[in-house]
Amino acid sequence: NGTIFNGLIISVEPHSFKFTYRPAKHYPLDLYYLMDLTWSMKDDRDTLVNMGDQLAKALANLTENYRLGFGSFIDKPIMPFMQTEAHRQANPCISEREVCEPTYGFRHRLQI
Repeated sequence: NGTIFNGLIISVEPHSFKFTYRPAKHYPLDLYYLMDLTWSMKDDRDTLVNMGDQLAKALANLTENYRLGFGSFIDKPIMPFMQTEAHRQANPCISEREVCEPTYGFRHRLQI
C-alpha cells in the first residue's frame, strides 16, 4: 500500500507517533507594542503604563533574552477623525481642557 515516487515507496496510510518538546532556553523574544495615543485611548494608555513592570516580569519568566519596543500614532488630521480647525490640530485635547500632542502618523518611542 504505497506509491512509488522517484524510486522510493511512499506510504499513503496515516501514522501516529509520540514526541516530546520543550521551549528553547533563553530563546530571544521581541515585543513591540504599537498604541493609539489619542485622548479617547487615555484609559488604555494608563493601563499599559501601570502594567509595565508586570509585563516585564512575565516576559522574564519566559526568557532572559527579551527586548521591548514601543511605537505610537495619533489620528489623521482630517474629518471624521478630528476637527480640522488650526487650534484643534495644534492641541487636539483642547475641548477636554488638557494639552496633548498634535497628530502624527507614527513615532518610535522605544527602539527594540
